[in-house]
Amino acid sequence: MLNYIDFGGIENLKEMEKEVAHIIAKKLNLKQNQVLAALNLLNDKNTVPFIARYRKDSTNGLKDFEVFDIEKQFHKIQEIEKRKTTILKTLQEIGALTSALKQTIINCWDEKLLEDIYLPFKPKRKTKAEKARELGLEGLAKIIMSQKNQNYKGCLQQFCNEGISEDEAVLGAKDIMAEWISERSFIRNKIRNVYQREALLEAKVKKGKESEGEKFKDYFKFSALAKRLPSHRILAILRGEGEKVLSVSLKVDKERLLDFIKSKTLNGKGQASDLVSGACEEAYKRFLKPSIESELINDLKTRADAEAIKVFSSNLKQLLMIPPLGEKSILAIDPGFKTGCKIVCLDKQGNLKHNETIFPHPPQKKFKESISKISALVNAYKID
Repeated sequence: MLNYIDFGGIENLKEMEKEVAHIIAKKLNLKQNQVLAALNLLNDKNTVPFIARYRKDSTNGLKDFEVFDIEKQFHKIQEIEKRKTTILKTLQEIGALTSALKQTIINCWDEKLLEDIYLPFKPKRKTKAEKARELGLEGLAKIIMSQKNQNYKGCLQQFCNEGISEDEAVLGAKDIMAEWISERSFIRNKIRNVYQREALLEAKVKKGKESEGEKFKDYFKFSALAKRLPSHRILAILRGEGEKVLSVSLKVDKERLLDFIKSKTLNGKGQASDLVSGACEEAYKRFLKPSIESELINDLKTRADAEAIKVFSSNLKQLLMIPPLGEKSILAIDPGFKTGCKIVCLDKQGNLKHNETIFPHPPQKKFKESISKISALVNAYKID
């Protein structure tokens, strides 16, 4: 059963339903009224097969897999909304929630972008940047990051307490800046989009694994555009990596990405800007690249798994559609009362040759006519 939840910023239930239906319709390329009808039917405890077969008038002809997809997307929206609630509560508790930030979170329906928005405020483990903050170097990082005073070395001494050298203070500030840069959602999203469009998935055999990994020989030296790889190749490459036969990596134009990051971060020329430039490279190398690559690999596997399941489903359907009685002409009846009994005649290859409906039961009570019709069909199509 589906249970509607309270979506922030939506005034009442009807508006909430329309908002949810609009999001799902856009995602699945369906009409909003179709999605809304399906959601209401699901919420009334109707099953997907029942809706697909007996409520086509309400849903404007939605097929069973489309209703399943609507149900799946609705549950996904519920999970996103629960995550929003948790994030908003956390931000409220730490005093970081502004009205603008709240509205941005409420309006976000992409789980990856939602996590990007939350990332700068997310409780962190003991990173280099966190250790630098504990040493009181965040102020120095802010001075350098602003790039207003290119000769930042003049203010280093005030941050060199507790035995911290000037070099250590600069490295600590650089760690903090690298973390800040990596947490900018528009930078993460740009790099994510480039990886999704342009990344090459490369594989090569590990030294000494040639004989052991013979079944993966097609991927001993392999490179292809990740987004265009068929599912069986993605799964084979990842399986080879899992069995420690293949080394797998993603390749993009690193310099172009670094140029983009720096174009959005650098402000002037001089010592401070040089250090910020180095922080940009650290941000990409230590934070952005590993995170985005891991994300893309997971996305590729999810897509490949879904495509593989479709292939397996199709193969299973062919097996299930093999005539259980062999090559025989068959007459099949789907029982019914008020709506009648549906009859189909199939030839020896399972092809449909004839279909119609008889009404042997009340209220029509066409019993004799029904017997006569079946007899005629048995003779006409030589039913075995």
